[in-house]
Amino acid sequence: IDVSGVYTVNVTSKTNACAFPNWEEGKTFSGIELTITQQDQNITATIGGGIGAYVQLVLGSSTFSGTVSGDQVNATNFGTNTATQNGCAYSTNMVIDGKLAGDALQGVLEYTPQTNGSPDCGVLNDCKALQEFAGIRPPK
Repeated sequence: IDVSGVYTVNVTSKTNACAFPNWEEGKTFSGIELTITQQDQNITATIGGGIGAYVQLVLGSSTFSGTVSGDQVNATNFGTNTATQNGCAYSTNMVIDGKLAGDALQGVLEYTPQTNGSPDCGVLNDCKALQEFAGIRPPK
């Protein structure tokens, strides 16, 4: 399946088990540009615009690498920027896990902190924050 294209995506924030600041459950973001390029089963996904700049600021990059298998898309951005709180140091990985139906891609964005294991990290040592997304590309 060809998943390549420029998608216009809407995102809704869901569970924030990581207690990330400024996360509002139910908050929506619309008109996000997601560009996916594909070579065989390998994909690269890039978030553009202002949201892409924010993702780059937080994670260190707005680009994801992954694969497509059938109609399933899975790509990861292994965050390189480190944050600290007390004795806790962590970066955050973000995963795009979606399913393509025609020209519509929908699924879940998953944020998982990678900590130094300090007790100061609290919930960050074993948590996930989730958003749902739905996007559409011009017809192929």
